[in-house]
Amino acid sequence: MIGAIRPVTFGGGDVELLASFASGQSAPAGSFSITVPAQTKYFIIRLWGAGGGGAGPAIVTNSDGDFDFNPASGAGGGQHVETKLVPADIQSGDLLNFTIGDGGFGGGLNGEGQDGENTSIDSITRVINGVTTVIEEYGSLTAKGGNGSPVNSTAFPLSGLGGGRSLGHGWGTINNVPGNNGSSPDSYSTGNIGGAGGTAGQTDIIGPFAQLGAAGFGGGSVFGLSRLPAQDGAFPGGGGGGGHGATFFSLDPSGGDGQNGYIEVEAYG
Repeated sequence: MIGAIRPVTFGGGDVELLASFASGQSAPAGSFSITVPAQTKYFIIRLWGAGGGGAGPAIVTNSDGDFDFNPASGAGGGQHVETKLVPADIQSGDLLNFTIGDGGFGGGLNGEGQDGENTSIDSITRVINGVTTVIEEYGSLTAKGGNGSPVNSTAFPLSGLGGGRSLGHGWGTINNVPGNNGSSPDSYSTGNIGGAGGTAGQTDIIGPFAQLGAAGFGGGSVFGLSRLPAQDGAFPGGGGGGGHGATFFSLDPSGGDGQNGYIEVEAYG
């Protein structure tokens, strides 16, 4: 998928902003590429990892020997990374290639949420004599995805960690902000609502290319409305809400899905 060019030019400086790109709120996870503008010297790149999926409620046995369903915590949001990329070899028409992380799926009854995938800068490629050739590869330039929330069968629920809060965090030369952890349920007992998903790191700097959503609420009762299913994570890279603990399942008990990652790029020359 090729990003749409939104050129903005400044006068009087040695370096000017040639073009801006964004993957957009509706971009699917997977490969994303931009075409390098003429005279590009370097890029400012902002990445957001994908959010984890919220878990479904845990099946537990109460003192009477009956089954109860404990609500789940929310999942973690994706990490934010901002970096300056100065390629050693770059030409107009090259492709700068990325991977947009896929949000983790929410878990069903007694099922944990999946981790969100990393969003990464992958390579620069060029067509030489009709053959696509890798000019540079970038293996470590990633924004980590948030963790899915676990199934909580004890009185001490665990939430999904935000991306960058565990080992193996991403790296950027300008900024690194971990995603927010998911929230625990307000009350950890049958019938109560699940915890909200954590938002991605540094979402306040999102440009005019996207509208931010609210946090992914847990299933149950939200704003006085009863029996709502868990919501998917907020854009970009938010974690899904945890599944509710209702004792009947005409309402889907699954946790919400994590939101996909996101990319913004500025080319300077």
